[in-house]
This record gives sequence, C-alpha cells and structure tokens, in this order.
Amino acid sequence: MKNAYVVYPNDLEEVVAEIKKTGAHIDEINIMKWKARHFLIMIENASSAAANIIKQEMLSMGGEAAIHKDIYFNKIDSSNVLLMGTISQYRKLLSRLRIQPYFLKEETQALEKVILQLQESNNCVFCAGKYLFPLKRKVYIVGILNVTPDSFFDGGKYMNLEAAINRAKEMVSQGADIIEVGGQSFAPGYTEVSLEEELNRVIPVIKALAKEVDVPVSVDTVKLAVAEEALKNGCSIVNDSCGLQKYPEIADLVAKYNAGLVIMHNATNNRYNDIIGDIIKFLRNSVDTAIRAGVSKENIIVDPGIGATYGKSADQQFEILKRFRELTILGFPVMLAISRKSFIKNYLKAESSDEILPATLAATAYGISQGAKFVRAHDISETIQTVKIINRILNNYVED
Repeated sequence: MKNAYVVYPNDLEEVVAEIKKTGAHIDEINIMKWKARHFLIMIENASSAAANIIKQEMLSMGGEAAIHKDIYFNKIDSSNVLLMGTISQYRKLLSRLRIQPYFLKEETQALEKVILQLQESNNCVFCAGKYLFPLKRKVYIVGILNVTPDSFFDGGKYMNLEAAINRAKEMVSQGADIIEVGGQSFAPGYTEVSLEEELNRVIPVIKALAKEVDVPVSVDTVKLAVAEEALKNGCSIVNDSCGLQKYPEIADLVAKYNAGLVIMHNATNNRYNDIIGDIIKFLRNSVDTAIRAGVSKENIIVDPGIGATYGKSADQQFEILKRFRELTILGFPVMLAISRKSFIKNYLKAESSDEILPATLAATAYGISQGAKFVRAHDISETIQTVKIINRILNNYVED
C-alpha cells in the first residue's frame, strides 16, 4: 500500500527542502517554491469599490478573498479584505492591481509592501555598536537586571552596585547574550521615579558593566536624558518601552552612537480594532521614525509589549503570544518579553511570580517556535536550556 502524509513547512527554506526530496530540477524548484505556501493577508478598511475589484481579481488568480456581506448591496463604504493565496498568486494579483484606477493605489501599495516582506529574508544580523548578532538560526537571551525596589519579581535585590554587578556577571556566565539594566519599574500599579533617581540607579551600573562584562549592555528606559547618559557611559542598546512615541529624539541618539534600538508597542488603553494589526501599524510608524532619524534597519528590534502596564488585558496578551508569528512580517527581529509576567501568574492563580517558572518556559518555547529572536529572561540557565532544545527541534541547530 502506498504511503501519503501532510507536510507543514514553516518557512521558504523548509519548502525548498521538501521539494528537493522529490529530486526536482533547480529551475523547477525556483518556480514551485512560490506556489507551495499559502498565506492569508488582511487589508484593512479598503473602499467598497477597491474591495470588490480586489476580490474579483483574486478569484481570477485561483485564490480567494473575503469581504463584508453588505458591500454587495452598497450598504457600507469600506470593508476589510482577507486574501487567501500563494505568493505566486499574489504576484499576479499585484500586476493586475497596478493597472487599475487611481483609487486602488493605497490598497495596492499596502499589499505590495507585505508581499515584498514575505519574499525577502528578514535581517540576517542585528547590530549594536561593535556587537553583531547573526539571526539565521540563533535565539539570544537578554538578562534582566532591575535596579529598582519595586519590580514585580526581583525588586530590591540589586539596588547595591556590587550586588548588581555580581548578578550581571552571574547571568553572563550562565549564557546571557545581553544585560539589560532598568531603573524604573513597570509592574502593575508602578509609580514613576524622577529623572535624577533613575539616573542615580542605572548610570553607575552601566558604567561599571561596560568595563567588566564582554556582552553589550542595554538600558530599559522611556526618558531621553537617561538614554543619552547611558549611551555616553558605554551602553550599546536602548530599549524604549514607549516605542519613540514619547521621545522620538531617542532615535537621533541611537543613530549618533550606532547603537541598537528596541522599539516596543505601548498603549494607553486596551481598545483595539484588531490587536496584532494595530500593533503592527504602531511599530511600522515607529520604525519609520527611527529610519528617518538615521537608525539603520540592522540596528532595530521590535517588541509587541506584552504586559498589562502597556495597555493589554490578559486575554489580549495571550492572543499576542498565540499570533506571535504574524509580527515577523515587519522584517525585524522580534523580542519576547514574558518572563514571570503577571498575566501568567494570574491565569494559574499562583500566589507569587516565584511559582511560575515552568509556565514562563512553556510560553517562551512557544514564542521561539513562532519566530522570537530575542528573549528577555530572569532565569538564564533554564531559559538557555529551553532555547537549545527548541533550536534543535526547529532548526537542527547544534551549539558549538
């Protein structure tokens, strides 16, 4: 009896690997690889005329498109359009849309951008000053060092300079690739500290670590002055949890120092049209701000901002994690920051964050399987083990 089974390639590389198993010619492979993966693409708020044209053209390509039922009866002026097809079909669709009337211009440009990102490989390296992070099959660990009295997990443990330096060195010895220093807690119900207090907390630590550890030091801040002083004192990465919305000038500083930049989504409420779509729109705008300021694409990481402090409910945070792979369409490495977060603790009805390490590691493993390239962690050794196993499963990646 003949054997047949379903194949689920995760990316274009796996598609090519599967086709090669048949012995197909390289020229055939280069044609067929664009037909082998099916993608769903959402275009938001297309005009009624545009939605109708796009649907009909997509159907003519052998694909499919869903639009609002009232479009057919001219009851509404716009509709989301959900396209279903292969890259080959989308390429043909674009060629047809480009010759359509002018009112399709915005929808065509939006679709063109997504298709281009689907075809291109993501950045192959992240740069932060003198430090380079190849991204092909590697996931990096960002060790969290909170020099605060009120952080939700390790608050008060490393307020002393010596204790902070020793903890950083311990994390590096365990395998952390980056040390991130934060002097402002963003735990639920946090109180914002003064500029002077935050500077007093983080700058002495960053200054010492820049000399004493051989990995880049990152600063987690929303304040322009803190970012500037950190960069002056040897910091290589700025993690702006306001995503350049509060101080877009942070991008100018990052460009000046050729530093790395983590752009995180943040919101003042949890009312979203579609949470991933809205996050992607926010991050695209912030990335554009950074690039206009002179930040290189290779120096950017994006972060969806999982955490109640950043305007998300528990359900929304789980949805972000579930749909994490969708964030990779931005074309930048994505950071996963869920270590011992309260939404996990609350879901499990745990009494404290001390009890949820296994749950954190489970969520971390899933996030990596969905494309996370940088993982913020309190527990370095355990996270390293998780990363190694997931890398081995997904990529046949064997550590040196």
